[in-house]
Amino acid sequence: MQRLAIKQEAFEQPHTRSLFVEFVQWLETHVGAQRASLKIGRYHRFFEFIERYPLEIPSYAVLVEHFQAEGLRQFRTPMNWLKERYGVHADSALQERVTETRRINALLSKPVPGPARTLLHSYHAGMLARLTAGTVALRSIRISIKAAVGLLEEASASFGKIPDQPGVRRYLLKKPGQRAAVQGFVLHVNRTHGLTLSTDVDDKAVSRARRKHLEMQLIGMMGSGESGEQFKRNWIKVALMLFHDVARPSKRKLSYERQVIDSQEGFTVRSGSKDYWVPAPLRR
Repeated sequence: MQRLAIKQEAFEQPHTRSLFVEFVQWLETHVGAQRASLKIGRYHRFFEFIERYPLEIPSYAVLVEHFQAEGLRQFRTPMNWLKERYGVHADSALQERVTETRRINALLSKPVPGPARTLLHSYHAGMLARLTAGTVALRSIRISIKAAVGLLEEASASFGKIPDQPGVRRYLLKKPGQRAAVQGFVLHVNRTHGLTLSTDVDDKAVSRARRKHLEMQLIGMMGSGESGEQFKRNWIKVALMLFHDVARPSKRKLSYERQVIDSQEGFTVRSGSKDYWVPAPLRR
């Protein structure tokens, strides 16, 4: 196979060349020579990384650290080959740990140097100590750090200020579902800066803010000019939440039909075991 010879010569290490030929021969047995010839180019980057290990096959830990879970999904075929021929098995727990750590590091890189960054990193250090002690999961750390970054952004777009009570209130009115996630960070702010910030927000204020947010969503959708099945389901989902206080209906599971009531076009919707009516969007 001429294409194989050309691709093979791109590698400097004899070990990598041998592995690449072995992989292509394995691929031919699974998809045939013609399809294998067309596919081998897409796996070249995978073997370029393999070449960094001239005396061994890199472990799954090394592979997932480099490519991340998303990257390895692109190389599912050579990963199957490594599993079959060399016993390199995927480790879902390790994969999750690497993915969550990458997401946390991305969040930690957001604030510019200053008091907010110092505060966030000290909070993260405390949570890592709890991780070591086995009292918190890595996913919980990521959720908490994300909420902390959101609160810091609300306090100052440039991350230049420590949160105050009005900032906490604004954040929770916008993101009432984040109250539990952000509570630990608020307690950390209180401990380190001698403050008495509270995550208690009046339920009526939360309800008003939620309704305002839903109203703005519907207004934006009316002005978008969009249509079609996906648009209708999005519209109905938001309308159910606004007009009937349905908590997070599944737009995929909704069944509906168009119905006019008192000259008002709308939809009769079945959500769960109940029927509702919501207006259709008014077109400008």
